[in-house]
Amino acid sequence: MKRRWRWFVGLLLVACISEYAFARKPEATSQNWPSYFAPDDENAGFDDAEPPPDAVLDTLLTRPEVAETADELQNKDRGSLRKLFQTVRVNLGKADEDDYVVLGTFPMSGGDCNWFWVVRTRQGKGETILFAPGLSLLLQKRLTNGYRDIKQSGGTAAFRSERLYRYNGIAYRLLRERTWAVKP
Repeated sequence: MKRRWRWFVGLLLVACISEYAFARKPEATSQNWPSYFAPDDENAGFDDAEPPPDAVLDTLLTRPEVAETADELQNKDRGSLRKLFQTVRVNLGKADEDDYVVLGTFPMSGGDCNWFWVVRTRQGKGETILFAPGLSLLLQKRLTNGYRDIKQSGGTAAFRSERLYRYNGIAYRLLRERTWAVKP
């Protein structure tokens, strides 16, 4: 009797392992999502950029950094406002939402840096979960609270900086910052 039981358990184990090994992977993992965004580096990450969907545009237009340029936006229609942003869909880790990295174009940028936003949409509503001015963004493989960590790089001719952001359950928060002088 013990021999039959062992044989049955062994057969069941082989069936489970083969089912796992040959199971079709979810679509989200087979998608080739960009993870590095650097407009000054041959427009890296923004090759297939599109204007933002309505939910993303609506949330961007409520941001304080966008409101500071209100004078320049006053006479623009919605189509013209949409052209101020380049949007790329990404996967931050949650399957039930659409995530985007957004790049602002003049006047939605700094004098010496780019303006990046990370926006998620759920059920037709957008929410900005990170604003990070800098030269580049890198979506890292490491997850915190189900979302990918994000490294932002920036700098000038005199210094360089890196900031690491982690998701705290509501939005991305700065975990650590490192700045160093550039040697001539």
